[in-house]
Amino acid sequence: MSHNLNRGQRFDTGQYHCAPTPSTPSSTSCHGRSSTIAGVKGLWHRGEEPQEIIGSDFTSSTSSSSAYEDTSNAREFEESKPSSFGIGTYIQEKALAARELYLRQNNLPLEVPKLNPHASTFVPQHVRPLTVPHSNALSMQPPQWSLVFARGARGSPEMQDVVANELINTFPWNLYEVPQLAQHFCWMGALGTPHLAPFASSVNRALSGRAGELAHDFRKHLQLYCHDTFMAFWDMAYPSAITFQTTDASYVMSAIYLTSFMGDLFKCGLLLAGPTMGCLRVLLRNTVSLEHLEAIRTFLIQAGKGLWFTNPSECAGERWSVELGRSAIPAFRNDFWSQTMKMTETSGILRTPKDGEIREINYEIMGILDV
Repeated sequence: MSHNLNRGQRFDTGQYHCAPTPSTPSSTSCHGRSSTIAGVKGLWHRGEEPQEIIGSDFTSSTSSSSAYEDTSNAREFEESKPSSFGIGTYIQEKALAARELYLRQNNLPLEVPKLNPHASTFVPQHVRPLTVPHSNALSMQPPQWSLVFARGARGSPEMQDVVANELINTFPWNLYEVPQLAQHFCWMGALGTPHLAPFASSVNRALSGRAGELAHDFRKHLQLYCHDTFMAFWDMAYPSAITFQTTDASYVMSAIYLTSFMGDLFKCGLLLAGPTMGCLRVLLRNTVSLEHLEAIRTFLIQAGKGLWFTNPSECAGERWSVELGRSAIPAFRNDFWSQTMKMTETSGILRTPKDGEIREINYEIMGILDV
């Protein structure tokens, strides 16, 4: 069985025939690429951007004896999960805070005056049509760099450095535009775009040549967006997570594509080892089906041995050693067998696995871990 997931082609899993276009977990139809981006964007539960869950210096250290069982960055990521997954409370709190700030700045009373219960009914004498002034904030226009980005994301690997330099050196970049760029990479990753991680690496190098803080911000937000979307797909603490009630093949495929993309990003040095290992632990802990096993397999294949044996990275400031990797692999093996022992040969979300298929994938994953 091949170890390479070609995201430019259909994923060969029997009846998984839809293009990767997530909308909602219960949807049964396939939509266009625009709905895919809207669907993946809708997975974030904290407003326009994920919660700030990486320190300002974008560094991590590992103090535990086992890289798999305990990493400080991974713990920070998991502890940052919201206690309430509805966005309504979040928006209401932000709205109330903004209202109070406006009233204080304009010396207006904070309390709303009570209405006179004895007042007569108001009858308007003249009604004017309501006019809404034009606002660029409401236009929802794509970024001016979106066409160049798409050309690089879908172009040949030989042209990625050229397009990355064009993208970064042609347009003005700031700490508002760079997070949007990272967000677009996450969306395209869920589409299964091939050769996307090397293009992200080229963009990171181009940003580093222009301004170090921009490259730092790009990597940080790339980690944040990918992590939050990954959790929304696979962590059953979220209502959007993939379960046996999920019927949309495109949604499941987007989750597997994003998982593979994150493995590629890690191999390119754009994701931290601690949070990446934390994502793997969450995926394993929630594994109940053939689809979860497919995600684990592609994650391990794309990330490579560096997931366990990463040298200290000047870029990320991590402390990750061979000793930690050697202790992490046996722990993961034990947890993997314990989790998969609960599964049956019919544990499939979108289709019933073939005879021996789950057992075959289990042995293949164990072979990948034999490093």
